[in-house]
Amino acid sequence: MGILETQDRLLSGRAISDALHQSFMDFYFVWANECSDHWKSLRTLTRGELFSAKALEAQSNLRNEKLTQMLDHLDTMQGKVVKIEEVVFTTLFNTLSNLLFSKDFLDLKDEQGTAHGLEWGLLKIFKNAATPSVSDFFPMLGGLDLQGLRKESLKHLNELASFWEEIIEERRARIASSAVTKEVIVLKEQDFLDRLLENEFTNAQINIVALELFSAGTDTVVATWAMSELLRNKDIMAKVQEELKNEINSNSINKSDFSKMTYFNACIKETLRLHPSPNYISVSDSSI
Repeated sequence: MGILETQDRLLSGRAISDALHQSFMDFYFVWANECSDHWKSLRTLTRGELFSAKALEAQSNLRNEKLTQMLDHLDTMQGKVVKIEEVVFTTLFNTLSNLLFSKDFLDLKDEQGTAHGLEWGLLKIFKNAATPSVSDFFPMLGGLDLQGLRKESLKHLNELASFWEEIIEERRARIASSAVTKEVIVLKEQDFLDRLLENEFTNAQINIVALELFSAGTDTVVATWAMSELLRNKDIMAKVQEELKNEINSNSINKSDFSKMTYFNACIKETLRLHPSPNYISVSDSSI
């Protein structure tokens, strides 16, 4: 009980990979190495604005809208080769971008590979974080960045942040203008960016929060493996298709429909069993 009650803050941190040792590392949320005041305020904001039962219920219309857009796009692609991973990634990314910034960043019809480039950038950051670094074993060499992991990770971070930096500046300018003219800005619905600006978050802090949320919320590994396993097992795919036809009586799919599809849910669980997502374990020394 002493670990959970009296020493919880001392024992709840984590070692940060050398690739993630950046000038803004104090702003990390998921990768935070201590329970700082910034971390606690951010936890309160995300819990209330994004992850509470009320917030999730309010987001249901947006999720259904993005799902419908994805299904309509797939319907237009009948008879053509479809990169399912990119389609799912684009749908997830746009869902999150609307929650955070009230804007779509990607287009399902894009043929220039923007979605692939974004996904590759996120994957590269995680790959660098998981790569054993000389500096993790010999901290005295940390300032040299011998393998170039920090430099490459920062490059990808800046590329990703470029998608929303203009939106942040426009929102700040609008708030500053209203403060000078004493106008009242009436918004139909505030997004997460508005909440962050109300709490005086800097651009660097907002960039890190957005990056971590996009990284966690756009993982397509389960969808990719599920499609792969279904394509390899035609009889199972036929059963899933039959269940979809029997349980869904309209052209749209709602969240409530998934609870009826027991065989489909069993396939997802089996995919997770066969291809579990590995936990990230730092090579740095840890103590209990």
